[in-house]
This record gives sequence, structure tokens and C-alpha cells, in this order.
Amino acid sequence: MEKKYNAYKKIGRINKDLLKDLNLDFNGDVYIDESVVRHIKKRHGKQLTKHVKENIKIIIERIIKNPDYIGINRYKNNISLKLVKKIDAQVMVILDFDYENEYMYVATMYPLIKEKLNTKILTGVLKTISG
Repeated sequence: MEKKYNAYKKIGRINKDLLKDLNLDFNGDVYIDESVVRHIKKRHGKQLTKHVKENIKIIIERIIKNPDYIGINRYKNNISLKLVKKIDAQVMVILDFDYENEYMYVATMYPLIKEKLNTKILTGVLKTISG
């Protein structure tokens, strides 16, 4: 990663088998910037439990390491990964890819209500991780 991206800190690594199942050729390293944490608190803070809000980075690490559900969104020349795990409620982390510099970064995190989760599973947007 280039020096101009030094605000990004490594927060986790996606399992290589998951990436292989999704036909993604990345090393799996995931980075986060403090501005994303501020965005999550400002934009989604009222929807998150106190526990999640006070431990955003730890929660994101747990979700990246062991998601319950995973989905991929391909649009134009971009790809994003959706990772969901039950914490206090279902929480979704969105990871975007930087192809030019070959890394993934946390774009956002927010709670997912049960109905939306079920719809995403039924429509194939998310699939259950067996494990």
C-alpha cells in the first residue's frame, strides 16, 4: 500500500477459502481508516447498540474473521463484499476493493433487521457460511 494510504490500518484478513469460493484473487488483508469509524458512529450510531458502538473495530475484526453470511456485489468495474454476523443484532460490514493498489477496505457497518436479512438470503444476495 502506498504512503498516501498510511491512514489505513490493517484490521483483519478474509479467509482465503471464502475468497476462492467467490472467485476473488486477493490476499485477503482488510484495512480501515478512522474516518470510517467516525462515519459509522455518525450515520448509524443511533441504530447500533451501546456495546457495538463502543467496540466498533473489535466487532469489525470479529465479523471479518468469522462471518455468518457473505455476499458479493459486482457493479461496473467494482466489487464489494457484504459480511454479516450476529452480535447483539445482525450487523453487516461492507468491504470495497481498491484494484489499483490491491487491497480491501471497510466502507461501512450497520445493523440489519431480520426481515432484510431473510430477504437477502432468499434472493441469493447473501449465503450462509457453513462451518
